[in-house]
Amino acid sequence: MRSVRITCLPINAQGEKPITLDAVLDDEDKIHGQHTLFGMWGRPGKDEEYYPLAFHGDGVIDYGSALDAKSDRYFEFDLRNGAITVNRMLFYKSKDRSIVVSYLIDNVTELAATK
Repeated sequence: MRSVRITCLPINAQGEKPITLDAVLDDEDKIHGQHTLFGMWGRPGKDEEYYPLAFHGDGVIDYGSALDAKSDRYFEFDLRNGAITVNRMLFYKSKDRSIVVSYLIDNVTELAATK
């Protein structure tokens, strides 16, 4: 198993921002377990708008209670449905399907082991 930072870039969606998550990968490069992962939508210091996020075991991104639950808080993200490899295509969808964006895994960076 290894700890990584996964960076996903939006494809042809100007209003969307990169999604970055930290995860533990198993020997098949899939996300290990169903526990909640934490990350960020957007880039602090580079993007005017950015939000922390929780990525739950059921594949739902949760931006927290500060956003509207009907339109802005929850999104489906299929990152857990396969191996974490550069150039893998992903889909990001709002609950009502009013927002559907393709993402691409752009980078998988090894995180330093802690003692």
